[in-house]
Amino acid sequence: MRRLKHSRLATLLSKTLIAALLFNSMALMLLAPRAEAQLTGTLPLWAVTDFVNNSPHGGAPLAGAATDAFATNVAGTNQASVVPRESVERGVRELSLTTPITRNLDVIRLGQWLGVDVVFVGEVQQSRVRSGANGKSADVVVVIRGIDVASGLPIMGAAVLGQSSERPGDVSDDVLLEEAVNYAAQEATRIVMGQVLEPATVIGTPGIGDAYRVKINKGNRNGIKVGQRMIVTRGREQVGVIEVKSTDADSADCSVITEYKGVAPGDRARVIFDKLPDIRLTGGDTGTGVRVRSASKMNTGAALIALLVVGVLATLVIKEGGAGHGGHLVSEAGVAPDNVTPAAVISWKPTIFSGGQINRIEWHVWRNDQLDVPVGVTSGNIHKFYDTTAARGFQWRDFGGVVGGPCEDDPGTTEGAGAGTIPGTTYQYQLSLVYRVSCLNTPGGCDGGTVTDCFYETTRAIAPGQCTVIAPVTLLIPANGSTDVGNNVQFSWTSAAGANEYAVQISTSPAFASANTMRIVARVQTVQGGNIGTDPVNIQNVFPGVQRLYWRVGAKNVGDNPGPVRDAMNERYVYSQPFQFDRVILPPPPPVQQKGIR
Repeated sequence: MRRLKHSRLATLLSKTLIAALLFNSMALMLLAPRAEAQLTGTLPLWAVTDFVNNSPHGGAPLAGAATDAFATNVAGTNQASVVPRESVERGVRELSLTTPITRNLDVIRLGQWLGVDVVFVGEVQQSRVRSGANGKSADVVVVIRGIDVASGLPIMGAAVLGQSSERPGDVSDDVLLEEAVNYAAQEATRIVMGQVLEPATVIGTPGIGDAYRVKINKGNRNGIKVGQRMIVTRGREQVGVIEVKSTDADSADCSVITEYKGVAPGDRARVIFDKLPDIRLTGGDTGTGVRVRSASKMNTGAALIALLVVGVLATLVIKEGGAGHGGHLVSEAGVAPDNVTPAAVISWKPTIFSGGQINRIEWHVWRNDQLDVPVGVTSGNIHKFYDTTAARGFQWRDFGGVVGGPCEDDPGTTEGAGAGTIPGTTYQYQLSLVYRVSCLNTPGGCDGGTVTDCFYETTRAIAPGQCTVIAPVTLLIPANGSTDVGNNVQFSWTSAAGANEYAVQISTSPAFASANTMRIVARVQTVQGGNIGTDPVNIQNVFPGVQRLYWRVGAKNVGDNPGPVRDAMNERYVYSQPFQFDRVILPPPPPVQQKGIR
């Protein structure tokens, strides 16, 4: 054994074993950072769909060149992973979609099928080939938008001017146009990648109601700025939209402007870059001018790709009865006209852009849980809709999400169905208007055809806040018709799903119609289920001398904006049916006799 230990064979084997162990250890040390980077440095996953060419040159090949150029440039930044074109095409086939994809719902469906975070859509909006002293050149205007799959909102984008170099006159127009779109794609990529900010995390929700604020763990050091809007998500589900109100280096305070399920600590928030400049080529093919207007907010509630045909049409729409959007919209919890059925009461006031009543054809009411079909339709002269718990059917004009466009005759009506609301559920509402414009007042006139009126649908006006449908509570004590109620009363009732505040209201009239005959005697803030009660309430000084009184309880969700429909006291609650009771009125005490007087 001793001879074997000191042999040359043993020495060689031991050195080989030591080298192998050292090699494995070094390999683990070298590979560990790479493995950690793979686990912690996940890139955002994006998809790019076929762009649309709405310009007079190049046709579909130019749109395809713009699509490929943008996708290639984005992939080359190594800041995002881009789904291969073959996967996008397979998703389009599997979902039976028509390309180019222009419906917002189809964009979301494709994004969900692909499992991506953002789907980019684009448009070659304008193009021209012009002659100069040294040859020909091309200009293009390309607009690109990134649609967040969780919310359907455009969260990033770019509107850019692409220009080719000037070349000898024998070069083909297609070569010049492709060079211009390649330049535009590079510039759009630079802008979009500058909008990729690390998502923030909600770390606190310290307030409720009108002062509702949330705090996030990113600040101006991370690119967060006052006035920015942010989408808040929980997993792959959107729960709200917030706006940055103040920042410091590493955090920011924000207000909730739209809430679907309640913003909570741990939710993720990302900035919405939804303002693009309006770029116009002026002077036609012979001109060299370009007009750039300041960035304007994209319409995040409507069809995300569609634009009005030309600015002239927008002016005529204002004159004739169309609209940038339908009108000022409010959604309030309440009850249907039967005073029993819970409902979201949707009301609106047509703006000056809604034109004369004769040109308003029908209003479409949209709800966030039903994206492709409205939940209700009213005629153009009705400005209120009750979204009740009952499902309903209706006839409506379907424009496929397209806003504006070429002159079209009345498309006719199609069958639609709206699902009923669920008490305790919070909703967000939108409104659009179908209107008509005389073909004489549209670009190109009537073109000698048979169409006399052009029909369009506006973008969607968005209600300023959430609306929670609340079912009226059931009163318990004092029982209806009680006749022996004292001045210290303990009120009780059943809870209402979705409510977190209740008010006990007393009146001398069962109608509760006048503020002079009504008083709120107790408020209770709770989210508990089952039966709810107050501490004993002293009503001795509430309408003293009146024996028969009526009481009811109102319920609301304090996160709603503006809240339930107002009552005669200007209070916002969804009220129960009233109960009556008679209280015991004690006789006045006998007069006190003064000494010496008999």
